[in-house]
Amino acid sequence: MKLLLRFRSFARLPGLLRLALRLLPDPRVPTYAKALALGTVALVLSPLDLPNWIPLVGQGLDVVFIVAILDRFIRSAPQAVLREHEAALGRRGA
Repeated sequence: MKLLLRFRSFARLPGLLRLALRLLPDPRVPTYAKALALGTVALVLSPLDLPNWIPLVGQGLDVVFIVAILDRFIRSAPQAVLREHEAALGRRGA
């Protein structure tokens, strides 16, 4: 189950990143959501990481955590803004 979750997270990451990168400069997305998403991703990617000394566990947890934060950030955007950016990327739904 955990391995499947990590695989799904890896598969979703590129699409979430593209959508998040489009939403970040949009002034209609709440500033607090941008700050929380950027701060959390920076913390995960910092050298003060969770147990990366355990092979595959630390990195896998990082990806799952980043996907969860990006998903939350995307859901914080107004629906009209989200649909606009998804249409520009050629996607339906996040």
